[in-house]
Amino acid sequence: MVHELIDPLLKTWKEDVINRCFVPDEARCILSIPINKWGCPDKLIWHFSMHGQYTVRSSYELALHLQRNGELGHKGASEASGSYSQSSVWKSFWHADAPPKLKAFIWRGCSNILAVRHNLRRRPLQLDVNNLAAEDFISTWRYIMTMINSSEHAAEAIQWFVFGLWRIWKARNSVVFDGVQADPAEAVHLLLQQVSEYRIAKQNLQPQPLQPASSPVPQSWCKPPPGFLKVNCDAAWSAQRLCGGVGWVIRDSFGLLLCAGGQGDLHGSSALMMELLAIRHALSECSHFHLTNVIVESDSQMGISMLNGRVTVDSDLEGIVFDIQQLVASLSRVSFVFAPRG
Repeated sequence: MVHELIDPLLKTWKEDVINRCFVPDEARCILSIPINKWGCPDKLIWHFSMHGQYTVRSSYELALHLQRNGELGHKGASEASGSYSQSSVWKSFWHADAPPKLKAFIWRGCSNILAVRHNLRRRPLQLDVNNLAAEDFISTWRYIMTMINSSEHAAEAIQWFVFGLWRIWKARNSVVFDGVQADPAEAVHLLLQQVSEYRIAKQNLQPQPLQPASSPVPQSWCKPPPGFLKVNCDAAWSAQRLCGGVGWVIRDSFGLLLCAGGQGDLHGSSALMMELLAIRHALSECSHFHLTNVIVESDSQMGISMLNGRVTVDSDLEGIVFDIQQLVASLSRVSFVFAPRG
């Protein structure tokens, strides 16, 4: 059981037991999972997103992953060997140099939801669709991308292709729904005009080059207001070893050092986790010495944003953030401030 791997008094992993029972890679992963100190309540989370909440996008990406690995239907059923892969299809038009409306049009075609003959038959419309020609949109797109993707001017060719398909679609709709036959010369003229207008508009939106400015003066440390203490935290982390160290300094409104400390060989799965561990250790020190009215400064902008409630807390960091919130409740006043490195 998991509780047998945790020291109930120190509330830390039993490293000797874990290193003895698991292979090194698994042991490092287990030890990098933080254990909260103040009993963060358990809850169900969606394992396939950073914040632990279910999203349609994360489930779609999971389904694609399972399909590619053969766990959902036949392995690679939609990606034949040597062909333009399904993921490459999506990237090819979402990255195209074209307006979002046209990208959405290509997506609808590749997703087989355009109002073409096959799809119109499934809808209760008073429309004769038997005379409409039909082709597999995504196969055609995949074939064209395979042909032009290695070209030196592939990006420009894809742009013309996207705009051209849109113009053909507009002309086709005029015939099907309005009975108006578009003049080919006029259609080409509209195509050229549309591409030209798009490029001019895009060029006008390009940011103008800024004049060279003098190098910014590094920000120096500022004393806290009278009656407050300032805590500066920092951390270091090794991605290879999944561990690091933390340090903190506490000074008063005169800039005098009250205490400082640090701890090494801490396990963690990310640099952000280590930065939050530094804040937790520093606030534990404040609580131990009954220090109140604290301003905590850290160079981790994401960590400070999480503590201030501006962004959603990642699911693997909730235990640490919960501990920090418990420490904050035991102190008179605590604020968290982002302080970029000087």
